[in-house]
Amino acid sequence: MTPEDSVTIDVAAPGRDAPLRITGSASDFGVMGAVARGGGAYEPGPMTFMAHTIEPGWQCLDIGANIGILASAMAQACMPGKTVAFEPAKSAYSYLCANLEANAAANATALRIGIYSDSGSMDLSHAQGHPGGAHLSAEGRVADDNLEQVPVVALDTWIEENGFGPVNFVKIDVEGSEMHVLDGGRATFATRPVLLIECNPLALKRFHGASAVDLYSRLQVIYGEVGHLAGDGLPVKISSPAELVDLLERQGILDLVAGVELHDRRTIKTRIMSPVVRLASYLAHRPAAVKVSRRFGVTRFPRSRFVLEPRYAITFSVNRLVVSVSSLVTVPVTITNTSTGWYSSSFPNHPVCVSYHWARDGEVIELDGIRTFLPEPLGPGQTVELPLTVAVPDGAGEYELQVALVQESFAWFDQIDDRLAFCLPCQVRSPAS
Repeated sequence: MTPEDSVTIDVAAPGRDAPLRITGSASDFGVMGAVARGGGAYEPGPMTFMAHTIEPGWQCLDIGANIGILASAMAQACMPGKTVAFEPAKSAYSYLCANLEANAAANATALRIGIYSDSGSMDLSHAQGHPGGAHLSAEGRVADDNLEQVPVVALDTWIEENGFGPVNFVKIDVEGSEMHVLDGGRATFATRPVLLIECNPLALKRFHGASAVDLYSRLQVIYGEVGHLAGDGLPVKISSPAELVDLLERQGILDLVAGVELHDRRTIKTRIMSPVVRLASYLAHRPAAVKVSRRFGVTRFPRSRFVLEPRYAITFSVNRLVVSVSSLVTVPVTITNTSTGWYSSSFPNHPVCVSYHWARDGEVIELDGIRTFLPEPLGPGQTVELPLTVAVPDGAGEYELQVALVQESFAWFDQIDDRLAFCLPCQVRSPAS
């Protein structure tokens, strides 16, 4: 039985004549919203890869199935084989069951279990508007109180207890817990099933203290060669950790693949553009703000669009702020880029901005402050002074203004490293004070 705010949409299924009928929450911006924004398409790279890779009769696992779009496609592709879809979140699990049934996936089983490095129970943190971002977290790294206790089990333990196998295909999307899934499935992955695994560098670091290079290196030990999915679902080899980082800086999140034939990037035929087309493309996508090198008199553009290793310092011109309730004030701040990358408010779709949280008595009471744009790209070692626009809370008292950088639709950098929130004490007074 699904909740009352449910909506049903068609999702394109590569390799199939009919679309998938998928039901989800109307408030689900992350998955249902992505389908709507994509005109009925959802994760076309993984969907195409599965359609071209999974063979009839295969035994497949979907670890972190969410509401079951990929699990439904997986089950259809492997018929008459079996698919087991693991999803620990209660709300997502109910949709998962409904969607597997609606798409005639009689060969699929949904289990409300999390896959981890060992067995027991853990807290699962999730948000209603983004159920696909639900995550298990170790060592007190859960960042909010919207928690649900769920059972977890090591993959090898579950397979041994249930006699499932041999495993031919595994998809893993567990918001940063990927290393733990591999730890609990050493025997399973030693047989080298085809693997499709998300590489989200910020989730890996924020929730489990691992890096994208850690994940890549672990997969190399198991499989030898590791690749990623190009936009058309083509598995392309990643030749080094440096290449992985370069890809992540350009794309933010990658779908890594292993256990399958990988294409060499150098042998892939690319479209050769004329100088006129190249110039038009460059002009259409160039950043609006640039940095001019005084020494050479040439223009330099920020290279990275996604910031993977943020580091910076923020200082204030005052030691304490005194303001009136419900006012709009300007707080001068100085930002120094201590990283090796660029920060730019002109990155297409994912600008880096300055913003803030309000905290009171040690509790964050407002997470999402007004954005202030950087006047120009901020390169390594560079400093900028700017007026931060701040909306003051509507209640009098003692507060803390927590200022940080945020890359839109990607990450608050202080949620990756809490040392990247710089705090200013603030007294908020009523008009009569």
